Amino acid sequence: MKQTSSQIARKIISENLYLSLATLKDGVPWNTALFYAVDDNNNFYCVSAKNTIHVKNIEMNPDVAFTIFNSTEKPGDINGVQASAKAYLVEPKEIIHAATTVYKKRFSKSTADIKKYLSPDLYIGSAELRLIKIVPSKIFILDPTNKGGDDRVEVKF
Repeated sequence: MKQTSSQIARKIISENLYLSLATLKDGVPWNTALFYAVDDNNNFYCVSAKNTIHVKNIEMNPDVAFTIFNSTEKPGDINGVQASAKAYLVEPKEIIHAATTVYKKRFSKSTADIKKYLSPDLYIGSAELRLIKIVPSKIFILDPTNKGGDDRVEVKF
């Protein structure tokens, strides 16, 4: 059975671990690879050190873009997710949800491993880490009907 664009995008998102996040400050782009997890509302979450360029850029400008793809695919077979989005540092009231989402994926749902990462104190104030929430505004994949082409189709979840 032929997969829909949404099914293709969800498969790419579920089968990969890292996204490539592009941020911008004063017209200067920055790109970084981040481990991610996605929740049931299609929000993406990442953890990063507070002193990184991308965290500082997000604090100044929430407009971001990201891609997710499997770099081991053969040329002509590759597909990926491309998205424009807004990124935010997670607010204290959302930290438990965000941290649970990220660490369930990282530790394969082992609650013993997850509990030590749920304290808001790990991600605010003078703490070294920050949780990032990425909210896609538009998501695209390569057009599955145009093999070898570079046309994109928007995906609706």
